[in-house]
Amino acid sequence: MALPIPLVDPVTTVDRSARSYADMTQRMLPLARLEIQVQLAERDLARAIASAGRIPAARGANPQHLWSALEAAMRACADAAGTSPAGTASDLHLLRDGLARVAASTPQPGPVLRAHAAVFTAEASRASGRRDLAAWDAASANGADATPLI
Repeated sequence: MALPIPLVDPVTTVDRSARSYADMTQRMLPLARLEIQVQLAERDLARAIASAGRIPAARGANPQHLWSALEAAMRACADAAGTSPAGTASDLHLLRDGLARVAASTPQPGPVLRAHAAVFTAEASRASGRRDLAAWDAASANGADATPLI
């Protein structure tokens, strides 16, 4: 006799689990990153930006989890940069600055974290409206270096 498998909506589960960002534990940052990625995939930029806005509170968290969340948050900023109304442009600028401050103080021990940092830098250039191909080249090179370790 087979037991019924309960159907769980992963987005709802992530949303419920990631609501409390006051305690950015090692479990919460990956969930926050996943939440942003799901919202971007659903083209829900407003919610993705709202979720990204919670990431700067994680300053000082474990770099292994913080870099991937920073990368996802900056991707949300970059995706929203060209589509946001004029009133929210200053909010996006403040969010980008907050993410950049956290990134500047977060160590990058090892090639995987350097790859996340390189993508963060490339997304930051895209978020500010620049086409920085050198940043994307660096992200690609760092990703190639990190691939065997992922």
